[in-house]
Amino acid sequence: MAFLDILKGRKREEVKPERLPKGVFSPKANQPLAEKRVEKPAKKREEISAKGGLASAGEKQKKDKKDAEEKEPKKQPAKIAQSTLAAELLLRPHITEQSSLLTQKNIYTFHVSPRANKILIKKAIQEMYGFKPVKVRVINTHSKKRIVQGKKGIKPGFKKALVYLKSSDKIEFV
Repeated sequence: MAFLDILKGRKREEVKPERLPKGVFSPKANQPLAEKRVEKPAKKREEISAKGGLASAGEKQKKDKKDAEEKEPKKQPAKIAQSTLAAELLLRPHITEQSSLLTQKNIYTFHVSPRANKILIKKAIQEMYGFKPVKVRVINTHSKKRIVQGKKGIKPGFKKALVYLKSSDKIEFV
């Protein structure tokens, strides 16, 4: 019959699924829908007084002061989690003959965590040493097979970062 309806130019009546009323929710997928209506909280007296003008001028001034204090950014203490993150990312300085030559050009080399990226390394350097890096280069060194006194072993790979600083900035590894 649907085919004949199409040929005759009739449109089939589409059956739309019933929509649940606004505010109805299902707490768990395996339970049937709960017929629960979410109610809006009652308006507070302060809101009514601000809109309706029932409050006196003194109460309005107090409310304005509170609003101004809430809008201003509050000073928060330094986040400890970020500094621990920086300590986890920058494992240690990579000190070799080549890296000591690079320090004369203000390029410092660090062993970093394998999950570190350039952005996190920049933030960690800025946090730990107080200098903003100009750029950061990252190198993954792969593990290598070694034979020492006839015994086979593996030299582990690591990730290192080359941090470029301004000529005025100096980091000292002591």
